Amino acid sequence: MNKIILVDDNESIRLKISSLFKGSSLYNLIGEFNDGLHALHFCYSNKALPDLALIDIEMPKMDGVALTDYFFRFFPTIKVIALSSYDDFNTISDIFSCGAIGYVWKIDNMPYLFRALELAQENIQFIDPRLTHALHIKRENLVITRKAELQMNSKLKLSKVENEIIALNAAHVNYKMMSIILNKQPKTIETIVNRINRRLNIVDGHRGLFFFSFRNCLIKIARIFKSGDIA
Repeated sequence: MNKIILVDDNESIRLKISSLFKGSSLYNLIGEFNDGLHALHFCYSNKALPDLALIDIEMPKMDGVALTDYFFRFFPTIKVIALSSYDDFNTISDIFSCGAIGYVWKIDNMPYLFRALELAQENIQFIDPRLTHALHIKRENLVITRKAELQMNSKLKLSKVENEIIALNAAHVNYKMMSIILNKQPKTIETIVNRINRRLNIVDGHRGLFFFSFRNCLIKIARIFKSGDIA
């Protein structure tokens, strides 16, 4: 049975989707979360990871693009299907570049959701057929580009935990929440952040690290938030 988590800040959507899996012999919904940070904490805290994650795009704290990119880098066995009311080309491209396997438009999406789940188990891309302007998107090409971006930054010689902290910093997570998610002391998190900033000659603390990470493609965030986040 495939284990699924659902990440969406809209409670009515969560209730509607979770009801679809009650009594299912194919899918076991093992967690529901209203933001990406709680989903990450769940994944770090449980040995049995989900096989599939249904993720909304627009969420507080950590948006769906950032969460999908985090899974792509640090939990690569989790297959992501995006659920969104956004139908613009940039959002769809961004989520596939971060390794998502499917994209389902939220409007009357139930038949398409189950088709996306079926194809995900075979590692086959699914784009909601109603999004005709995006059907030519090729996940494989976008993922190659994202891997190349990350590879270019290997010269920075950042450790896994440093990269994890950089990704969480992009979601404006404080040291206390980082320590909970990563199971480290807040003081340890602060020390690592200071070490990163000194090594990379970054000033202005969290904000400076965010700008550096954004410019150097160390992080991905939903474009629907970019104008406000980097102003």
